[in-house]
Amino acid sequence: IFDNLSKIRILSLIKYNKKFQNIADITTKDYKYFSEIEIELIPTENAREKFINIEEKKDKPYYHIYLHENKHSNKINKINVIIDYQVKSLSHLFYNIYDIESIKFIRFYRNNIYDMSSMFERCSLLKELDLSNFNTKDVTDMHSMFEKCTSLIKLDVSNFNIENVTDMNCMFKKCIKLEELNLFDFNSKNDINMNCMFSLCSSMQKLNISDFNINNETTMWKMFFQCPRCLQINIKSKFKEIKDEAFDNTDI
Repeated sequence: IFDNLSKIRILSLIKYNKKFQNIADITTKDYKYFSEIEIELIPTENAREKFINIEEKKDKPYYHIYLHENKHSNKINKINVIIDYQVKSLSHLFYNIYDIESIKFIRFYRNNIYDMSSMFERCSLLKELDLSNFNTKDVTDMHSMFEKCTSLIKLDVSNFNIENVTDMNCMFKKCIKLEELNLFDFNSKNDINMNCMFSLCSSMQKLNISDFNINNETTMWKMFFQCPRCLQINIKSKFKEIKDEAFDNTDI
């Protein structure tokens, strides 16, 4: 059974079977190498059965989902998602899943994830998002990452490493309840697409982008489009010289 499987893949199959663990010479201590990304989800009361998107591709990613059920109810009150070591893209992972109210990344040891585009896009009932253990070191694409997270009031991305990112197009677009955002340490070595990055963030009042690396080829079309409450944008002097198209139809 085990001849053609790696130790890590075997472990995913026999995690709870001690007899097979002994046969394969595997201990539960090895599990940390498999469960490098672990996510805790809390669904809404009227949640559907589907909590994670698995895109149909040739190199289909492997998602291992464990459900923790409430002993006093048939409803699921917590879901743990273990993401396989083979997965390198988290693009559209929770796309359009509108019945999750809390997502927490418990462990995120891997640094080979390159794509987080539309990862939480259209999670319209998401109220809590804990990214304190997030690893974005090798990510190149963050476009529409939080787009239309219309219930999100707070978001801490202070630990994000964006040095390799080239696309932030619509990253926070239409986060209509987001009031404050601190991107002080956002500094990329690349030219970035920032079109519509904060567009339609109608409740945004404070935005710190003072450490942004603004290169000549960086695009910013409608970057702050219709952000009428954005009374404080903390920017460097060189940022003031960008084209008016970034502030199109914005009263600041």
